[in-house]
Amino acid sequence: MLRRSHKKSKKGCLQCKRRHVKCDEGRPACLLCTMTGRDCSFTSDEQTSSASDKSSREKLFPSSTSTTSATEVTTPNSHDTSFDKAVNMEHMELFVHLVTTRDLFSLGDNVDDYQSTFDICLKESVKAHYLLHQMLAFSARHLASVHPDRASHYLEQAVSLQTRAVSLFNETRREVDSSNCVAILLFSVTLGHHLLADALMYRGPDGLDGFLAQYVRCVDLNRGIYNVVVSAWHLLADSELEAVLSWIDSRFDISHGWRKASMSACY
Repeated sequence: MLRRSHKKSKKGCLQCKRRHVKCDEGRPACLLCTMTGRDCSFTSDEQTSSASDKSSREKLFPSSTSTTSATEVTTPNSHDTSFDKAVNMEHMELFVHLVTTRDLFSLGDNVDDYQSTFDICLKESVKAHYLLHQMLAFSARHLASVHPDRASHYLEQAVSLQTRAVSLFNETRREVDSSNCVAILLFSVTLGHHLLADALMYRGPDGLDGFLAQYVRCVDLNRGIYNVVVSAWHLLADSELEAVLSWIDSRFDISHGWRKASMSACY
């Protein structure tokens, strides 16, 4: 049986094209390259064109800031209410849904200690705005499935907020240390939940091929999450996440991967 051809994005980055996966075309680096630690071709394109673009932007927008949000670039036909401005009632709806829906991040599991971990997530999101944007994005994604009659509205919010979250993460990205390891891990996990929901809810015209492309993105991201956890295990073990990580380690022995990586680095 002939395999249906995958619809490629002509504007995707070189890395995604070579791996035959759909690129989200996020700037300055696409989502998959960002979360899997790859050098995205968009980054070099941005650096090459930034010098020539700066003067033209200043002429066109003399009173605006020198940067353009990822939401403005990648999200067509957005609402008049900007997601980059101060909090609005749409944000409040997403936030209320976020804090009152206990099983939002459970993926169907019975998580007994959900509230303490969620409290840590909220506290970290105040310091790491990329985490807050992603949490609101996932809340919008969940509302899209709960209220199918308003799905397009909530999905647009989800895309806008997630795009902004990734952009903020790229802007603040630096070496993982004790001050940011918890926020980075929680951001990665929340983003992983979001991509998994996108894959499971996918109903595009390309059928199974489209679903598999979405699922591959999710698997790639989860591989990146595992690498983050292993590389920062010694930092995370001394953080507020120690209790939940100890439970995970008792089942999957992640600390063994960190010890193995540490020994390899010594030789």
